[in-house]
Amino acid sequence: MSSNVKNGRQINNVVLVHGGFVDGSGWESVYTMLKKQGYNVAIVQNPTISLADDVAVTKRVIAAQDGPVILVGHSYESVPPHPPKR
Repeated sequence: MSSNVKNGRQINNVVLVHGGFVDGSGWESVYTMLKKQGYNVAIVQNPTISLADDVAVTKRVIAAQDGPVILVGHSYESVPPHPPKR
């Protein structure tokens, strides 16, 4: 396992988030590789109904982890990282 340390604590949790209009199955090979390296891995299955719903599901998966998380995301089509101010 690599040295992923935050505040002196090893980070063992990885949360994988798929992109828009697909599902979490695309992470299968990454999941398998990380599990073999000893990580606790969760794949978010977003409903892809709305951005708000997807964010809520992702937050729930992160909250369910037992410590700090490495969050890995795939593209979400053309959604900007921060919505433009109006």
